[in-house]
Amino acid sequence: MKGPVIARSVYGSEGRGYVEAIDVTIPCGDITVRPNEVVFGDYNGIVVIPQEIEDEVLSRALEKVSGENKTRRELLDGKLLAEVYEKYEVL
Repeated sequence: MKGPVIARSVYGSEGRGYVEAIDVTIPCGDITVRPNEVVFGDYNGIVVIPQEIEDEVLSRALEKVSGENKTRRELLDGKLLAEVYEKYEVL
């Protein structure tokens, strides 16, 4: 099976891989991934952030993490889950 692979660098693959193209748009499932877009993945899945909304998405993600951190601190201080959720609306 031949398909696109995206990587910043490759180690230990001499003779087993080759570069077919750099900085090109690729289809990936039902979406298109364009050069310079943020691709983030973990064990839950992968998300591609289009460049035109990157600033907004990253700002909102940092805002959510901040709320989660505040929630965590208050829960560790003994506050009730319902009251902390009502205050920050995030768990």
